[in-house]
Amino acid sequence: MERPLISIVFCSISPERYKKCTDNIASTIGVPVEFVRIDNLEYKWPIAKAYNEGAKRASSDCLLFLHEDVEFEHHGWGKALVEKLHEPTTGVVGFIGSRILFDAIGPWCMSGSNYGHVIGVRDGIVEVMRYHEFSEKDSQMFVHVAIVDGLGMAVRKDVWAEHPFDEAMLTGFHCYDIDFSLTISMAGYRNYAYTFGIIHFSRGSYEEQWLATTYKMLVEKWSPKLPYGVDGSLKDIDVDGLSASLDYDHIFRFFRKGISKSLARKMVHRYLRKCRHSRAYRSHMAVVCWRYLCKYAFKK
Repeated sequence: MERPLISIVFCSISPERYKKCTDNIASTIGVPVEFVRIDNLEYKWPIAKAYNEGAKRASSDCLLFLHEDVEFEHHGWGKALVEKLHEPTTGVVGFIGSRILFDAIGPWCMSGSNYGHVIGVRDGIVEVMRYHEFSEKDSQMFVHVAIVDGLGMAVRKDVWAEHPFDEAMLTGFHCYDIDFSLTISMAGYRNYAYTFGIIHFSRGSYEEQWLATTYKMLVEKWSPKLPYGVDGSLKDIDVDGLSASLDYDHIFRFFRKGISKSLARKMVHRYLRKCRHSRAYRSHMAVVCWRYLCKYAFKK
């Protein structure tokens, strides 16, 4: 039996989805592959712990942490991925990512500097997420990015061993992708979006637990080092204004959803701290305070 060139690690909760996904990969990847299934119906671990354990069990020098609700249409996609991972400077390779992460509470994909091609399918609704299309002449299979999305993240085993998933902070199922890829990018490696296209049978959701984890990750760990960008992506843009706009928009998005008063208070306090040093934040300060009071303080 051939030694696998890549080990694919799943934090699995559906034997049916796992079987369908691995059958699809076996017929499309084009290189010897090993599947490592962490049965999280049994273990019920946070995803950081599940992925770290799966990486320890893997026998290949290359790892791919993958959701089990994806499908590959292109054949032979594994060869280019393994070759890219063996470049010494390569960090994490995902299927979609961004060159910028702002110091703002909100989805990473709102940065406006995103790369990749993912077809999202949920409840029969198809959403094609194609970012920064290139002409055929200038097309790039791998685009340098700062962070990648967690639907699929490939990395050499030695790089993962240097920077494993942060089990102390990541105690649920959110933000593991941003934290992991950002850590590795800041360590001096180059992350990439592999832009050939993938089908993802989910479109994600942003509920209170996601917001609480994002707040914790940014405020307690990354804010002093943000905003962060690669390849000069922060030049010639209004970083402060864009950050303020993202924070402002998402405060009201989550106010409308009815998040807990304690989390809303944390978000407003953070916004007010930003106002001390930012005219862009101050421009919406009165509205933020009034909306918070109307939503939470004046209600019995």
